[in-house]
Amino acid sequence: MSQATNPGMSPQTKGGILKKKPGMIIAIIAVCLILAFMLSSSSAGDKQASEVIRKFENAIAIEDTKALKKLLSVDDEAMEMTDDRLHKLIQYAKKEPDYYEETLQIMIGQQALLEEADHVNTGLLDTMSPDQLLKSGELYLKKKKGFLSDTFTIGVRPQYLNVTLENDNGTITVDGKEAGSVSKGNHSVKLGPLFPGEYQVEFKTKFDYAGKEITESETVSLFGVESETDYSRFVTGDQVRINSRLGEVQAYVNDQPTPFIDRSHIEDASGDYFYPALSDGSQKIYGVAKFPWGESKSEPVMIDDLSAEYDITPPLQEQTRKEVLDFVKLFLETRAKAYASKDVSALEKMYPHHEGDLLEEVQDSLDNLYFSGLSETTLKAVELREMSISGDPTEEIEVYYDTEKGHYFVQVTDVLADHTLTLSDGDVDDFDNTQLLNFSLIYTDGKWAVSKIF
Repeated sequence: MSQATNPGMSPQTKGGILKKKPGMIIAIIAVCLILAFMLSSSSAGDKQASEVIRKFENAIAIEDTKALKKLLSVDDEAMEMTDDRLHKLIQYAKKEPDYYEETLQIMIGQQALLEEADHVNTGLLDTMSPDQLLKSGELYLKKKKGFLSDTFTIGVRPQYLNVTLENDNGTITVDGKEAGSVSKGNHSVKLGPLFPGEYQVEFKTKFDYAGKEITESETVSLFGVESETDYSRFVTGDQVRINSRLGEVQAYVNDQPTPFIDRSHIEDASGDYFYPALSDGSQKIYGVAKFPWGESKSEPVMIDDLSAEYDITPPLQEQTRKEVLDFVKLFLETRAKAYASKDVSALEKMYPHHEGDLLEEVQDSLDNLYFSGLSETTLKAVELREMSISGDPTEEIEVYYDTEKGHYFVQVTDVLADHTLTLSDGDVDDFDNTQLLNFSLIYTDGKWAVSKIF
């Protein structure tokens, strides 16, 4: 009698299937994970651009930084998208409605291009090409390709800040972090990529001649259309106006030379500024002029009022005044003698840059001292009897700098030259034979000379 057999699987078949099951399970799990990743990545944004823009507007309106952070996608991972930055973005959008409205219009225009929605038109395409519009805005509509469908987020383009400190030394600090130091020939640093926002830029520099370090700061906005912002600063601290009545006067403070050269002169006494100026009385300022005939300095003046103007004009030294007046007197005496002698050789040395015939000029000028009327008597000789200054010598003798000629000149005005006249008949006239003259003198080769008589 034959025994019935079991039609089930043989042990060998079972073992083969069991061996294949782990591989199949792993493959199924991998496929599920890939699908889950694709679905999650496609859900990282909204499928409709209009919905993204609506959520963006709502986040701004209710000042929801968390919702805003979910919407934004930075183009560079190095950009710091902190809660503080997001809060400042919201505040700026509310404070500057024109900026906010322009940003929204750019996004709506980008929506029309990315979704090929002809019914959406902001008018921007009338003024720029599609490529220009897609590249516009630091905040823009960003399209992400997905496995199942495309999604949209608000992209954030990186911003860059070029900061320049024009002083020859110092440091640049941005939001409390030192960004770089400057030196002569190296004044700028570039920062970025940065998240759009307002940054506190601090400049610090030292003025060795004043023994003072000055710090100035400014809030710089990186909100705008351009991706790069340039900001430049020359740090001075407080300033005070200085002035001199002649040019090429160097300012000294507390006996230290400064780089300030006041170049005002008689024709232009507009003055200049000195910095850094302190109003606490710790600074004493004066001017030094290096004249061809010697150095002179003004009396030190204490700075205690920053709204005042400080005169740093070095005075003409008393010895120089005496030399000038002695020279003018000698010139007038030589000029008077040349009338009778007809010899102007000595006078030409004293007046080397005269124009025209010098003897003729002397005779014409001194002939005016005598009026013969109907008499046939003529002027025979002239002698300087007395020379004086009609006004205050300290006011009538002044130094000025001619910027075109590059020379100092001493101007002597209101010179009264009284003469004694000898007539052809032997008579002497010494009553009121006075001329009023003005001189411009120059000092060259160690001696004085007349530059001009006027």
